[in-house]
Amino acid sequence: MAAYDRVASPMLALIVLAASSASPSASPVPAAVNGSIDWPAWLAAIGTLAAVVVALVLAIWGDAIRGWRLRPKLDITIAMKPPDCIKIQTRIETKSGQLIEHTDTYYCRLEVWNHGNVRARNVQVTLLRLHRRENGRIEDPDFLPLSLVWSHVRQTVMPSIPQGLFRHVDLCHAYDPSGRLDVPRPAFELDTEVRPTELRPGVWPTFKGPGEYVVDLAVSADNAKPAYRSVAITFTGTWTADEQEMFANHLVVSVVPSKP
Repeated sequence: MAAYDRVASPMLALIVLAASSASPSASPVPAAVNGSIDWPAWLAAIGTLAAVVVALVLAIWGDAIRGWRLRPKLDITIAMKPPDCIKIQTRIETKSGQLIEHTDTYYCRLEVWNHGNVRARNVQVTLLRLHRRENGRIEDPDFLPLSLVWSHVRQTVMPSIPQGLFRHVDLCHAYDPSGRLDVPRPAFELDTEVRPTELRPGVWPTFKGPGEYVVDLAVSADNAKPAYRSVAITFTGTWTADEQEMFANHLVVSVVPSKP
């Protein structure tokens, strides 16, 4: 009933407006003048009817029509250099907030672009599947589908991405193995909304050891079609303090070209 009222109300208002603008004595059909058709009157009547029809269409289906033409178009890219890939100092604290140490960490961040013609609303990046490249692709049975967190804000939903711009989302990072942080090493960690607990000794859903991987993901928004992409991650397990060498040889991320 509510949906009917929303449609009926603008229709009723337009009908009343059209009726009130017409003279009570006006003929519904333009009369002939001196035996000939009064073309100006006919054209005016047709124009009025067309305007009412267009107004009714926009009132009923306007949002859908605008949605066909105006929508975000989402995509991802990454370059193995700052600001996408960068070494930062991670603060390690106790549960009470006491500082333990600062440790070097290499971060890889995806650029999430909006190439559409309208702002993207409530954007999320969800990891769907993880494969290990080993004699083909072997799906990781211990992986859990989770959302990535947006860089700096540490939230899974980005309220908006303006058209023609991008926002960074954290994909993965690797800690300095000489640090005191109690995590699996050597390994990289996927930057998901939570850190799932250890499943079995040495087996974690989001910590992965040296190897070649492909992660399937979806970029979605309230007002856009999901964009499905795959990202390749190669991690050798080697640590170096040289940032360029690390991102060139030991922690390398690339977007897998989409199939045509």
